[in-house]
Amino acid sequence: MESLAVALNAVMPFFVYLTVGKIARALHWADEDFFSRLNTFSFNTLFPIMMFSTVYQVETDYAVNWLFVGTALASVLIVIGIAMAAVPRLVGGPPRQAVVVEALHRSNIILFALPLTYSIYGDECLIPVTSVIALIVPTYNIVAVMIFEYFRGASPTPLSLAKSVIKNPLIQGFIVAMLVRFLHIDLPGFLDAPIHTLGSIATPLALIALGGTLHIHEMQDNMGLMVPVLIIKMIVLPLCILPLSLALPFSGVERFVLLVMYAAPVATATFPMASTMDGDGPLAGELVVLSTVVSVGTLFVWIVALGTAGLL
Repeated sequence: MESLAVALNAVMPFFVYLTVGKIARALHWADEDFFSRLNTFSFNTLFPIMMFSTVYQVETDYAVNWLFVGTALASVLIVIGIAMAAVPRLVGGPPRQAVVVEALHRSNIILFALPLTYSIYGDECLIPVTSVIALIVPTYNIVAVMIFEYFRGASPTPLSLAKSVIKNPLIQGFIVAMLVRFLHIDLPGFLDAPIHTLGSIATPLALIALGGTLHIHEMQDNMGLMVPVLIIKMIVLPLCILPLSLALPFSGVERFVLLVMYAAPVATATFPMASTMDGDGPLAGELVVLSTVVSVGTLFVWIVALGTAGLL
């Protein structure tokens, strides 16, 4: 039951934020146009601050297991490669194809990996989790720009692709954070505190915007696509990464972090990014919501199964 409580504590805030958006629209406190603009504001302003805050606060004065983080990165790139080859053959329409490719590999590891892993391992999890976040989250965003640009139908040159990547607000936040770290700049408290606060509200605001634009009755139209996508993402891919993590000299906490990378729900940032980069925004939002609902059960099952098998 403790495992179920952990999963519920990680997931339930998402539903609170979604419900706030739904109620606000239902009571006509805000219309759908407002929530669309809120989504754009969140993506262009708050998500880059969140990226900056995440990278800036990651501790680097520890021994990184490069085999572990390299395996995490390689697995993401392999999944992306397979998805890029397979999805266009199975899913119609470039906007939907881009969203499906994103959903298959991009998980909400910032909000799920740390609380879930910490609840089981305590402080032992901090180095593996922060190592993965520092490497994988920027990779998610850099590759996302490339994926959406590709499915827009353009044939970008390396220069134009580089410009698109640099223009992405999340990448700009990452670049600024790396410059600050490279120059060994310590932000004063009166800047560090509000930056952290603004970054922390990026996901809640994006979820409120999603709740205000989500049409639950329309989700059934995409169920035929979403169900197999989430089965692959949250069950098949974790099943594939588990034996690999067992074959390599990883600790239990490293093995669990790798599994959560795929078993966690679709990243919230997928929704605003799809909405602003010609992807299928409604489908992206529905995948975020449905994967979050399903994760209560799937994460509970994964934790119990690994604990029973003595793999935690």
